[in-house]
Amino acid sequence: MSNSFFAVYKMPDDPAAFDEAYKGHTAIVEKLPGMTELRVNKVVNQVAGEPKLYLITEMAFGSVEDLQAALASDPGKESAADLQSWGGDKLISMLVTERLQ
Repeated sequence: MSNSFFAVYKMPDDPAAFDEAYKGHTAIVEKLPGMTELRVNKVVNQVAGEPKLYLITEMAFGSVEDLQAALASDPGKESAADLQSWGGDKLISMLVTERLQ
């Protein structure tokens, strides 16, 4: 079963500065307890839709409870505070779980 937190970032005003800040942010995110996979993907061709997107990060967890615990952990709180200091206005976030049938 898939339980993921997606962080989708809108196009920044200064992509180089964003990339530099995101390197430090990723170092914090990598400390999240219970995370089974981290995928960071740069948008290279947005076919349709607004706003223009820049980066899509997926953090996968074994369960929704693991994900919630990670966000409430010290690294989760540090990640949230760090993001607010440089890129919080560019973030669209969502928790995604496998569709029930």
